[in-house]
Amino acid sequence: MRAKHQQLALIVCLLFITSVFQCCKKSVPTTPDLPTQEQKGSIQVNSTPIGAQVYLDGNDTEKTTNCTLTDLSPGNHTVKLTKEGYEDYEQTVNVTAGQTVTVNATLNSHTITIISPPKGMLCVAGDSILINWTTSSSSSLLYNSGASDGKVGILIVTNVKIELYEDGNFKKVIASEALNDGDYIWKIPKDIGGGKNYKIRISVLSEPNIYGESKNFKIYYNVEGTYKGNAEGTHAGQYFYVGITWTQNQNGKNTSGTWFTTDGTSGTSEGTISKNKINITVTITKSHNTYTGNIEIQNNGDKLEGCFSGWTNYGYLNMEFTVYRE
Repeated sequence: MRAKHQQLALIVCLLFITSVFQCCKKSVPTTPDLPTQEQKGSIQVNSTPIGAQVYLDGNDTEKTTNCTLTDLSPGNHTVKLTKEGYEDYEQTVNVTAGQTVTVNATLNSHTITIISPPKGMLCVAGDSILINWTTSSSSSLLYNSGASDGKVGILIVTNVKIELYEDGNFKKVIASEALNDGDYIWKIPKDIGGGKNYKIRISVLSEPNIYGESKNFKIYYNVEGTYKGNAEGTHAGQYFYVGITWTQNQNGKNTSGTWFTTDGTSGTSEGTISKNKINITVTITKSHNTYTGNIEIQNNGDKLEGCFSGWTNYGYLNMEFTVYRE
């Protein structure tokens, strides 16, 4: 009886050992080996000029050139560079384990072309003009995505600076920061004028060495309006001091006016505006006597100053006046 129990225990033990052996024969999933640092590569990214934002396979690396991208899996990778004022640069390179591949990019600057004001355009100080321009791109024209006209594009040149130059010299800033949407309305200040060699310069805000210039155009002082002031002088040996009212009109550089004084003197004028002067022929009637002569009036924006003199049938006429725009 005891022998049978021993034999049964031996059988159970053998069955257990067999079961364990069968379990050990089953395949157990294993984790694949990960690449070691020696199995990865890197990309050295250089650009001229430096400071371009670096994207790798469509993702922002938060790095700017010149820089090195490390810990990269072997295979093809696409590097893209963007910089305000320059066209995007894109290159696909093959990364080899344990090696560094180099990208040397030369960035092409955008071209700014000014359409308006056109060459020879005649402007009058005080009026508003349209400044219109385009910015080149390898893909499309550039618009601000928030533009009211609904145009959507790539924001490569976001803002521009608009300046006025005269005879090749800087005159004033028109807009220190304007959206690069191609249009800007500029109201010409009244104290600017009297030149024929004006230019508009538009430059990339972050890259002032990238700019475009318009052709030469003209700006004349705006003398339109009613002026009032005083005149003093002598006529036929008598001194007079009177109030004067001058109404001035302008068509481009041509001007005409009428004026009268409190003592009955009246006159008309016809002429042109050149630099900060008005060169006119004036006809004056005083005491039923008419005097006609060419005079030069100083124009300082909202102030006209002038003097004229000559012989009349009733004696020598001399008059000096200063009037201000109302």
